[in-house]
Amino acid sequence: MVYITAMPPGEDKRREHYAGWALLRLGLMELGRCDPAETVEDVMGLAQKGGHGKPYFPSGPQFSISHSRGLIACAIETEPVGLDIERVREFTPGMIKKICTERELMLTGGDNRLLTKLWTCKESHMKLTGLGFSQGLRETEFLTLGGSPEMAGEGEHSFCCTQLIHAGQEFWLTLCTARPEDFQLMWTDYNIL
Repeated sequence: MVYITAMPPGEDKRREHYAGWALLRLGLMELGRCDPAETVEDVMGLAQKGGHGKPYFPSGPQFSISHSRGLIACAIETEPVGLDIERVREFTPGMIKKICTERELMLTGGDNRLLTKLWTCKESHMKLTGLGFSQGLRETEFLTLGGSPEMAGEGEHSFCCTQLIHAGQEFWLTLCTARPEDFQLMWTDYNIL
């Protein structure tokens, strides 16, 4: 399940990180894994960090939090999960060289919308593995970017991508799981967090 919310206009952008953990708390309450009396700070305090900084709960469930320009999302699964959300932006030629293999450059044609989708696929996978950027952007190569992007190499991973529009801006949200999941997006009112 992916919980998502949008910050109201004028809200301090520094609250995005906190809102991600508030979404996690909400999801844990719905799963019966968190008492309503527990605060967001309590939930944050229960998380440990992996070798590359990925937060996790030793007894589960698995989760991943992402935010970008007022949109905040949190995925909660029983299996390893990675989530990324990014606003479509312009990529400089230098940035394209850092993230794209030759095959991926051909897939995207240098189009900023597809480059952003590719970015979310790569980052969601890096979050799933827990290796972060130490995994390398170019070492994770995608063969397709269609409805279900496919990654080259060992291991099977499932990617679910969706486009979102918020405050007149376009975003890509990508969920990466170890095996295919029933992708569910639950919009949540920011004010209840």
